[in-house]
Amino acid sequence: LNEANIKIRNISKELHPVILKFGISVALEDLAETKFSYTGHKHEIIDQIDGINIPENMAINLYRIAQEAYTNVLKHSNGTIVTTRLWVENNNLFMSIEDDGNTFSNENYMKSKSLGLVGINERVTNLGGFASIEASKQRTVLTIKIPGINYEK
Repeated sequence: LNEANIKIRNISKELHPVILKFGISVALEDLAETKFSYTGHKHEIIDQIDGINIPENMAINLYRIAQEAYTNVLKHSNGTIVTTRLWVENNNLFMSIEDDGNTFSNENYMKSKSLGLVGINERVTNLGGFASIEASKQRTVLTIKIPGINYEK
């Protein structure tokens, strides 16, 4: 019964991430802890946007993108370390999710019909941004760029 309650609570958190009210970095840390705590994956959130106001719609979409990326790491990458980084550069917001596995290339990403990757691409496009994936035998990096927004502290 206790295990069922934990699963229901986790599903509820994933559907409605109330934790976003504490900021995207806190929400991503909670998400990574939830996704990776039972798998042995190490994770790190590198927050270089501390104090910057992220619009709610954007934060929800970044959270959902991370959800899918973390799921892909667990299903496909064969990696053990996941690093999520958030930063702003030249009025662009970036989020990268890197793992030490070997999944696929940017070319395969663009051609993919996978619902998860299609969903990531749709969310990024709806935010006016771009997504790319770099992959090698040692690592895979998903990078999201959302341009042209005036981010204020």
